Amino acid sequence: YMNDVETEFPAAVMDEARHIGSMKITDKEIYSRLDLREEMIFTIDGADTKDIDDAVSLEKTSGGYKLGVHIADVSHYVKKGSELDKDAFLRGTSIYYANRVVPMLPPELSNGICSLNPNEDRLAFSCLMEISSKGELLKYKFTKSVIRSRVKGVYSEVNAILEKRETPEVAEKYKGLTDMIFLMAELSDILSENRKKRGAPAIETSEAKLTVNEDQVCVDVQRRERGKAEMIIEDFMLMANESAAKTAREKEIPFVFRVHEDPSAEKVSELIDVCERLGISHPHFTEVKPAHLSAILEAVKDTDMAPAINSLVLRSMAKARYADEPLGHFGLVLKDYAHFTSPIRRYPDLAIHRILTELCYEKQPPAVIGKKYGKFAYEAALQSSECELVAMRVERECDDCYIAEYMSGHLGEEFDGMISGVTEYGMYVELENTAEGLVKIETLPDGTYDYDGSLSLTKEGKPVYTVGGKVRVKCVKTDVSGGKIDFIIV
Repeated sequence: YMNDVETEFPAAVMDEARHIGSMKITDKEIYSRLDLREEMIFTIDGADTKDIDDAVSLEKTSGGYKLGVHIADVSHYVKKGSELDKDAFLRGTSIYYANRVVPMLPPELSNGICSLNPNEDRLAFSCLMEISSKGELLKYKFTKSVIRSRVKGVYSEVNAILEKRETPEVAEKYKGLTDMIFLMAELSDILSENRKKRGAPAIETSEAKLTVNEDQVCVDVQRRERGKAEMIIEDFMLMANESAAKTAREKEIPFVFRVHEDPSAEKVSELIDVCERLGISHPHFTEVKPAHLSAILEAVKDTDMAPAINSLVLRSMAKARYADEPLGHFGLVLKDYAHFTSPIRRYPDLAIHRILTELCYEKQPPAVIGKKYGKFAYEAALQSSECELVAMRVERECDDCYIAEYMSGHLGEEFDGMISGVTEYGMYVELENTAEGLVKIETLPDGTYDYDGSLSLTKEGKPVYTVGGKVRVKCVKTDVSGGKIDFIIV
């Protein structure tokens, strides 16, 4: 066990996994599916990804684009009620931290038969979409398929191709796919522009990239950079996810939707209050819309205040969760949204694959599916939401410990940072590499400071330290097991 997380798999689960992992794909399975093995399909992931659950294909048509999102057909292997399924339901999600993963499914499946490894036949569940030249979803269908990924694409290599700075080895590796990669960037630009037009808030969050050596010691912490390739995959997955949720809502079948409700009035008025006190222009409204939050983010873009306001906007929003009714997605400004694209590492995706299989492949009528899966969809949504919260907490705690370990090697050193939060006991300062530490109020230079209740530490009524402000700090103490760092102002 690690922080309430079971890291080992029970023997019965491993037995099933080994049995399934050694299975070969039969001709019968291939004949009953759409054979896409000759198509130009490939995957793009991080360099060290082993559980590859999504592949893409794209071609230009006279009216727009034909986009294929091909997802590992995990529900074909993990049957309802099996030992694997029961265990996956309990876990709800894979957990990723530093250089490690606690997988939802044993590696025999997650890195083996279910992973869309290059140059191997794999069973997939494909979402085939027709998209207009303006980026509108015109038609979509879900079909069981068999694919053969051409190459294990890597974000950094695809970014190099898009920026025309690839090495000869990279050019050779992606031979024959370069045109498609540029076409993907073209469609992705249209899709992200549409999201902007819908008013979806583009929240920038800072994520740490940790380098851990073979002794499991954290030797480097940097800010994770997202390039164009990461955005392309995200845009394409959003389209497939929307198509899945649309199908379920239109056919009125039980489903696990990904929902994001409107922010509470109280949280929004706190945000507006902060904007007014900092002199940040903001729209006036009675009922908050995503575009209002976008306007606030736009007003501070590329300023010192941007990181702080980003995190305030994020905190003012509701938490996304899973539900068995289509409540829409506030942050993406979509009526229909679900998680379809990661069944190896998220249970809700596996759950809806199972339900969509009944509809699209078994051709079961909605009423039959309703009877069979109504209770299941409700329970899967509830369980997955709870597991997600645990996973996020564990990931954050583990990363904090690794970052504190890294900063232990930098005690006594000085850094430039930004005030990321203020409380009655001091203020939090974030460094360029995302490490965050506490400056305790009693260590502040000369005099008594008061907390103004939201943004600043004041002295004689005047703000001295305010969220977004730049400060220079020295790292004076770390608590590795608690994941805590102490700074003092220099």
